[in-house]
Amino acid sequence: MTDSPDPRARWRELPEPVRLEDTVESRDPDPLPPFGPAQDPNRQAALRFVPGL
Repeated sequence: MTDSPDPRARWRELPEPVRLEDTVESRDPDPLPPFGPAQDPNRQAALRFVPGL
């Protein structure tokens, strides 16, 4: 054994990374609102100022 710690042992000490299955977004069956400018005033404003519409 050497005095320097094994980097693999150090990795095992780190907390487990958050998996996508553990996030709130993945538990929500429909995280996004229905598409349309009425649900999002920012989207409505963006559509209003797009040249050519």
